[in-house]
Amino acid sequence: RTHMQIGPDKKIYLTDISGKEISQKEIIPMKGANVVSLNAADLSKGIYIAQIIQNGKSSSKKVYISTSY
Repeated sequence: RTHMQIGPDKKIYLTDISGKEISQKEIIPMKGANVVSLNAADLSKGIYIAQIIQNGKSSSKKVYISTSY
C-alpha cells in the first residue's frame, strides 16, 4: 500500500523496472481519501513503478510485489 495525492481526472500507469507499461487506469477521485486497486494477479515478484500524470506533471512511487498470486 502506498499513498499519493491525486487531483481530479488523472491516470495511473504501472510499469516494470525496465519501463515497460504493464497497465493503466483512469482515476476519478472523490472528495476525501481514495483507494486505487490494480490487479496484480499476473505480476511476478519484483519492483514496479506506479506513476500518476496530472496537469502535465508526474509523481512516481515504487511498488513491491512480494508474493505471486
